[in-house]
Amino acid sequence: MKEKKYFKFWHAANFEKIEKWLEEMAKSGYILKGVTFAGMIFSFEKSEPKKISYCIDYQMKITSEYTKILSEDGWKIKEIGSGWVIASKEYNGKRPELYTDYESILERNKKYSWVFLSTLAPLALVFQSLIRFFEDDGFNIFNAVYISIALPLVILYLYIFMRLFFTNKTLRKKIKERK
Repeated sequence: MKEKKYFKFWHAANFEKIEKWLEEMAKSGYILKGVTFAGMIFSFEKSEPKKISYCIDYQMKITSEYTKILSEDGWKIKEIGSGWVIASKEYNGKRPELYTDYESILERNKKYSWVFLSTLAPLALVFQSLIRFFEDDGFNIFNAVYISIALPLVILYLYIFMRLFFTNKTLRKKIKERK
């Protein structure tokens, strides 16, 4: 069995790209074996090409009830860590989906939003301390390194949160249109 590893940076706002990429890998004969390093290093085993549906999901707590429901429906679960999972299901006909309605996707995205909000608060404190540090010490090389790390992180988190916010807004609109 030939194994391949790929590093892919992803976040909650672009999980669909990773799902599609995993499905393309399966179609080309590389089946997901595992995920490490905070969900960014993907290991694949060479196999026959297969049609596999992948779904990245977040649960505040991964319970035995959650895994049982998915298992009974034929989904295999790979835990990434910190509540994140990748569910996969092989199929022949119509592509199965873990979430089949807008309301469920909206609820999942709300969970994602809370995760990002909870991690943004410590980053905001770090950034605030940096501003105070500049006021006291002025500019030096340590401050430049510190801001070159902290600022992109804050921008990334804001970007992810805004993507989730606008995705949720679109989902709410679609839900209203269906009613």
